[in-house]
Amino acid sequence: MEIIYLAVDPQAWGQGVAGQLLDFIRRRSETAGTPLELWVIADNDRAVSSYERAGWTRTANVEVRNSSGRPERRYTLRH
Repeated sequence: MEIIYLAVDPQAWGQGVAGQLLDFIRRRSETAGTPLELWVIADNDRAVSSYERAGWTRTANVEVRNSSGRPERRYTLRH
């Protein structure tokens, strides 16, 4: 499973919404028996912090994957 895009409305920041979404995704992948991966813009400190708090593991993979030209880092979540 791969998360393509995850965003929280700035008005809801700090309310635990990202954590709830990530917990839901974790439970779904556990049920399916599949590992998870995602790519996050490497300098998006807010998102990186959310993923790391939720138990995601940073990998060494960094690539420019879209037209923004911004490097993204791959994260994984295994059960």
